[in-house]
Amino acid sequence: MGVAPKASLKSYKLFNADGRASQYGFHHALQQVVNDAQKSNVSVLNNSWSNSDSMEQIFNKGVSASVRNELPAWKQAVKNGKVIVFAAGNNVRNQPSIHSGLPAHDPNLTKGWLAVVAVDSNQQETIYSNRCGLAADWCLAAPGGGNYPAANGIISTRVGGHFTRMSGTSMAAPHVSGGIATVMSAFPTLSAQTAAARLLGSASYDGLRTLSGCTLERCGLDKMRDIFGRGKMDLKAALSPLGQLRLSGSGLTAASSSLSLSPTLHNSLTSLFHKVDLQAVDSFDKAVFNLNAANLIKSPEIAPPLTLRDDALQLLNPLRQKPFSFQHSDMEKTDNAHAKSKLTDLSTSKRIFAIDHIYFTNGNMPIISRLQFQPDRTSISAQFEQNTRFEKNNSEISWWIGNGVAVGNNNWLGSTGKNALELGRSSDVWMFSGARWGRNRNILQAEAIYGHSFLQGGNNQMIRAANVRLFGWAITNRLQVTSNSHFSIGLSNPVQPIAGHVKFTGVTSAASELTTFKIGSHGARAVQEIGFRSQLSNSSLFWIGHKISANSISGEQKLTEVGLQINL
Repeated sequence: MGVAPKASLKSYKLFNADGRASQYGFHHALQQVVNDAQKSNVSVLNNSWSNSDSMEQIFNKGVSASVRNELPAWKQAVKNGKVIVFAAGNNVRNQPSIHSGLPAHDPNLTKGWLAVVAVDSNQQETIYSNRCGLAADWCLAAPGGGNYPAANGIISTRVGGHFTRMSGTSMAAPHVSGGIATVMSAFPTLSAQTAAARLLGSASYDGLRTLSGCTLERCGLDKMRDIFGRGKMDLKAALSPLGQLRLSGSGLTAASSSLSLSPTLHNSLTSLFHKVDLQAVDSFDKAVFNLNAANLIKSPEIAPPLTLRDDALQLLNPLRQKPFSFQHSDMEKTDNAHAKSKLTDLSTSKRIFAIDHIYFTNGNMPIISRLQFQPDRTSISAQFEQNTRFEKNNSEISWWIGNGVAVGNNNWLGSTGKNALELGRSSDVWMFSGARWGRNRNILQAEAIYGHSFLQGGNNQMIRAANVRLFGWAITNRLQVTSNSHFSIGLSNPVQPIAGHVKFTGVTSAASELTTFKIGSHGARAVQEIGFRSQLSNSSLFWIGHKISANSISGEQKLTEVGLQINL
């Protein structure tokens, strides 16, 4: 039980059974405590005791000879990195005990000194506690038990092995000492004095109330500081980031770092990032936090809207006769030279400008080339096609094969990063093929694409290197009902990684160390589409469709679309 249940405790005896000690005996025992604490690696010295002198004496008369004789031991302890925690005293004074205020006499003690006043379970000032007063800069409030110990005191031990309830700043001080131990346990890189500074820096006045009913809102900061010092110890806040978090792999802020994933990489990288904890340090004292990489992901729309208005299946392209054609943004226009195939490029962005060129061989077989530009990515691809028509049974067989290459900067298969997760230079290579069979009113098409993509990051980027192999396929069928309308049905597995790896920096405390994670197949299981499209007239178009997308990340998503377009 307690604030730090796993902390190791060591008890030291400075007083006799009556709570007294001679000056020589006390000073000698105190020096022994400090020496042993150093040998035993004790980090915090909790002092739930004080004498009757007030801190005001430091400014009025100076410290007494007895306290002055203690100072060498205290100074040695603080110099050795210890934190001295003192109960402020239970004398109902506006100033804490002289021991709580010793940094006012010797400022060198400040970095390793904490004074503690008591509040009850309702976070109200108790009737017995001294106040922080002139020790406000190194003073905290903590639970010390209510004004009626038997009913609302803190459970404590007593001689004989029993438990009892007690109230006092002597109960509040161990809460703070335990708080330091808890912070040190959570952040092993922090010293005791840094952990104490973290408690002071994260304390707040939220909920605190004085005996007269003052709150921060009612009486202001100066009044609250005089009574509660830096405020109430808040362990939850102390264990949370203070200030900005910086990713240790790059030194850049986590808040401004993100990775916007394209549908191609979303499922695989989201699944991977949930397994990756990046190390981050806060700007307050460089406390180390583990930040799950999934928190930095921005996801795309997994199930894009149906596009039957423009006939997303695009099985045929009767308008591909121009030697050159130009495309801008809208990749679904039917005069697109590559409209026959859905799977011609590993990119998923529609923000493009493309130049298509079609060349017919002597056998009237087209070779289609495309030079495509989009933000931070350039690609070139080519497709060879063979078409054969059989007049006897009114059927047609077509097949095609093609390949492409691309280079990008902060554009990895349509994904982009910011700040620490900015992506480096990517290069892609892919090949695709397909076949189409048509007879009378029915057309059946099957196609597939296979690719390999590489990523090389820079020295300030957390993703230093990656490569993936990708695969996708689609089968579509189209039944012409009339000359102006048709049904369509499709089944596909969108282009997704099937294997690969990614190398991170910043997963361990060594910023330059690279950690490799495998990328598995977490792609969409299937996308099913069914729809009806009818050109009612030259100026009106009607369509209706239904789409089911099932994948391992978002489960099953359904979308139904009904539309009527009239051009006036």
